[in-house]
Amino acid sequence: MGQPLCPALTKPYHCMQFITKLPILILTLLCIASCSGQDNVKEYRFPQVGWTLKISTTENFLDSAQFEVISKNATDIINNTYNSDINLKELKPLFIIRQGQYNLIGSSINLFDTSAFESWQDSYFISKQILIKTITDLGPAVKILDTITSIEIIDNLQFEKLYVKTFYQSLNFTMHNYWYYRKQNDYDFSINISYVDPEIGAHFFEILRNSKFDK
Repeated sequence: MGQPLCPALTKPYHCMQFITKLPILILTLLCIASCSGQDNVKEYRFPQVGWTLKISTTENFLDSAQFEVISKNATDIINNTYNSDINLKELKPLFIIRQGQYNLIGSSINLFDTSAFESWQDSYFISKQILIKTITDLGPAVKILDTITSIEIIDNLQFEKLYVKTFYQSLNFTMHNYWYYRKQNDYDFSINISYVDPEIGAHFFEILRNSKFDK
């Protein structure tokens, strides 16, 4: 966390503009902060970003109604924290899988806004700082223990990767959160993995790293 804070983040209005672009990861983190047979494999393809995954049909996919509940809860927390009136309608989930209450893998896209950013790298840099600032502003409900930025190659595509380690005092557990980001075609493309159980986390990473992209 050695990089200086973007000046835009010191202004609440600009802060709200960037929050609307954040991925499923922030929905997961915010909502948790407010909380106290035969394995068949199916191929899932997302043509918007040319992405194909093989996922067990026994996985617990969240439906659109469940995502709406998560999105509404996160929106309420953001608006209450910043006294704002934002919505997350631009965020389109591709899929979300949850195992247990606090282990999740998911992906989302939204159209890249060329009027707001000169490059996708700028979009990532500012969104990353907003994510960390939003969690920090929640105060004692959730504490950031560590953050690490790096790059990971998945099927020959380069992703920016942010790791955020969080501790939830009221629930007394630590969560590991990973955000993978790149501009893919015309979209801000995010992949998120959050877990408290390392075995489930390893399973989620296997799904991601075995996935394929159109060449």
